Amino acid sequence: MWESIRRRDAGVAQASSRWGAWIRAARSAAIVVAMRDGTVSADTLRAAGIDTPAGASPNVWGQVFRDERFEFAGYTKSARPIAHANLLRLWRLKR
Repeated sequence: MWESIRRRDAGVAQASSRWGAWIRAARSAAIVVAMRDGTVSADTLRAAGIDTPAGASPNVWGQVFRDERFEFAGYTKSARPIAHANLLRLWRLKR
């Protein structure tokens, strides 16, 4: 196994155990937003009032969409000034 994959999987496991309650709550909000708007991203969840948990890496957002109910729907640029127009993944609910 590649070291990069091993590290990714270790990070996923750590985030899931430490921030599991937050991930589940953010995922529930993501489902609501995706049902309403068709797509959802980390930015749209932040706009809906979901904040990164104190002390968590911003990478914890990726765990929200690591769920079989979501599928990749394209890219958008972040509108948050701190994000410097970084590319964000858009997600939609699977049909």
